[in-house]
Amino acid sequence: MRVSWAVPVIVSILLVSVFGSAFAAHPVFLVQEGDTIDDKFLITGLADHDEFSIDNSGELVFRADYTEVGVGPFSGFFTLNSLLIKTTDAIGGRTLSHFINPSLNNNGNVAFYGISNSIPGIYTLDSLIAEEGGELDNKVLTLVIAFPSLNDNGDVAFHGFYSGGNGVFTQDGLFLETGNVIDGKTLVGIGLPSIINNFGVVMVEYPDSSRGIVKFSIPSDVDGDGIDGAIDNCPDIANLDQVDTDEDGVGDACNDADDIDGDEYSNALDNCPGISNPDQTDSNGNGVGDVCEGTGGSSEISCGDGTTLNETTNVCEADVTQNDLNLLQNIIDGLNALIAELEALLGGEDAFTEDECLKFQELADKRIANGKDVPRGIDQNVQTCIELGHLP
Repeated sequence: MRVSWAVPVIVSILLVSVFGSAFAAHPVFLVQEGDTIDDKFLITGLADHDEFSIDNSGELVFRADYTEVGVGPFSGFFTLNSLLIKTTDAIGGRTLSHFINPSLNNNGNVAFYGISNSIPGIYTLDSLIAEEGGELDNKVLTLVIAFPSLNDNGDVAFHGFYSGGNGVFTQDGLFLETGNVIDGKTLVGIGLPSIINNFGVVMVEYPDSSRGIVKFSIPSDVDGDGIDGAIDNCPDIANLDQVDTDEDGVGDACNDADDIDGDEYSNALDNCPGISNPDQTDSNGNGVGDVCEGTGGSSEISCGDGTTLNETTNVCEADVTQNDLNLLQNIIDGLNALIAELEALLGGEDAFTEDECLKFQELADKRIANGKDVPRGIDQNVQTCIELGHLP
C-alpha cells in the first residue's frame, strides 16, 4: 500500500500548531487506557477520532469508559484532570444514556450529541439545545446530525432535518436551509457547520451536484431578548420591546446611568433632569420643564450629597451653604482690618478717621450680636480708635 507523503506532514503541522514543536519532536501520551482521572479508572472504549476536542490552550475533552471503586462500567466526558459528565446525568430534564462528538470552546463549555430514552439531541453541559421531535424556529426536527459546533459566545450550530428540508440551526433558530439562493444558485444539500466567533462555514451542494463552501453570520444576542446585539438599543439588558422614550438611541432599560430622576429622559435631553417628568411639559417654552419651575422657577435641582445639578452643563455642582458665606465674610472682614491696620502704620495715628472708626465698631457690634467672635484685626482697630478718641 502506498502512503502519501502529505499525510505525515499534515499531522505534524497540526501537532505543532496545537502542542508546540517540542511535542511534535518528542511525542508523549496525554492519556491512555489504565490511567486514573478524578478517581475514575479508564478502561476500554477510549475515544475514537471523532470523540475528542481541543481548545486553543491545549485543553482536551474526550469520551472514555471507566469504572469507579469497582462499579461500572460508565461512560463520560473527561478533561485530563476531571470528569465533566457521565451517563445517568440529567441535562434539561433528560437523563443521558449515551453521548459522543464533543465540541469544546475556549470558555470550558462543551456541546455534544446525546441520547435520552432513545431520542437523539444536541446538548451542552448545562442545557438541551434541540432534540428529534422537538420544535425549533417553527420547524419540527425529524433528525439531528451528531456533530455540533460550539463557539466562544456559547452559540451551538448543528445540521438538522425537518419536513420538507434541512439546514443549519443554532439554539436561536434556522439560519441556512435548502432552497436558499446564494449568488443565483439554489441550495439542494447542506453539510456539517463549523462556527467561530460570530460566523460559520458549511459545505453546500447545488442542483448540478457541484459543491461549495458558504460563510454565514451568527447574530449575537448576549442579553437573550431575541434582538441581535448589533441592532439592540440595550445589548446587555433584556428589553424585547426596545422602548426608547427620549429617542437618544439608548433603550429605557439602559438609561439608568445618565437618568438621575428615572423618567427615561437622559440628563442631557431632560428639561428637568432632577425631577421626574416623563411628559416633558414646558408651557412657556423656555427650555425648563414646568415641574422645575413649580419649585420656584429655579433651573437648579438638588442632586443630593450637598450638590446641585446645573442644567446648562448637566453637572452636579457643590451647594453654597450659609456656613460657607459666613466663612467668606470672616475672611473679607479680616482683610479689611489688615488693610486698615497697615494704613494706620504707614500713615500715623491719625490714619483712622472718625467714620472709619465707626465702621470698625459697627462690624464688631454686628458680629457680637450674631454670637460670633470679633476678628483680631477689627478688635485691635477698635482699640486704636478708642485711644485716638474717635470712639467712646
